[in-house]
Amino acid sequence: VLFMKSPGGAYASATRVAAFRPLIDAATRGSTVDPNALEGIVLLESAGDPNAIAGSDPAAAAGLTQIVAQTGQALLGMHIDLARSRLLTAAIDRAYSLGQAGQVARLERQRAQADDRFNPSRALAATVRYLELAQGQFGRADLAVVSYHMGIGNLRDVLDSYDGGRPVPYVQLFFDTAPDRHPAAYRLLSGFGDDSWTYYWRVLAAEH
Repeated sequence: VLFMKSPGGAYASATRVAAFRPLIDAATRGSTVDPNALEGIVLLESAGDPNAIAGSDPAAAAGLTQIVAQTGQALLGMHIDLARSRLLTAAIDRAYSLGQAGQVARLERQRAQADDRFNPSRALAATVRYLELAQGQFGRADLAVVSYHMGIGNLRDVLDSYDGGRPVPYVQLFFDTAPDRHPAAYRLLSGFGDDSWTYYWRVLAAEH
């Protein structure tokens, strides 16, 4: 993801992400969130493209930090007019296919007003809210980062299966689960089809 699938390559993606560092610093100021971790999440999730969508429907993960519409609305208090976001996304795709760069830029600005996920400042602020919420649940910054991809409920289930729910360092949870050791936690942790169990390592790689 960081190298072979990164638009323009890792260096170009890192350059795009670096341009958002002032917004990242502003979003994390006064919070418990490490700005370097947030910058790593941005690189991993969108490669620094504030208009990135996982697929063609903005109901899915979208924006600089790839927030799902339902999560943004229900958990993070984001303004997301999904119907308008979909209409504008379709119009953006048409304008892009016709080479109308000015029209694309105008429509993207309109979408950022209709859908907070496409507004970098609001997307970063929402991601900080999520990470702080997760850190409040688990008491650990590493587990908060893991939960950003895995989900708070899924990670809680893994921890429950591992040792009754006690938050432990993710490195311990990852390396201490195996088919013959904490098998229930291993089945959960390794069973996520989206490679959630490696997300923390990928964020660390993105930070570096």
